[in-house]
Amino acid sequence: MINRLLQIVCAALVVSIATAQSKQPKDDDDSYPLYFNGFTIAYYPGGEDSLRSFLENNLVYPQLCVEDSIEGTVLLQFVILSTGKVDSVRAVRKAHPLLDQEAIRVASLLDNWIPAVMNGEPVNCWYTLPIRFRFNR
Repeated sequence: MINRLLQIVCAALVVSIATAQSKQPKDDDDSYPLYFNGFTIAYYPGGEDSLRSFLENNLVYPQLCVEDSIEGTVLLQFVILSTGKVDSVRAVRKAHPLLDQEAIRVASLLDNWIPAVMNGEPVNCWYTLPIRFRFNR
């Protein structure tokens, strides 16, 4: 199967540790109060290894990108709500429209995070996640 021949190199994926931005992205609608300093960061249950495994098992390399040998890294940013749900997923650095779309699709499936905590209360926070699409060489 093509997906076995083309392995997304998640080992090279450097999972950004919940980057709480000091300012919100330009098109943010301010619908979520966000905290930026002095809190415990959100994390995926099971840590980076579980996150990497989820991505490896759920990402599908778009067929047109396979045929045209298109590779790239999509830098995603999203909000992890105080409930552990993912919201407002978007690509802040794009690679190719099909790769961007697939990265956003899979990140939108990442629910049940352990939310960030501030003063003993779960809070919303921004998270940045690079997803790298590469052919196994």
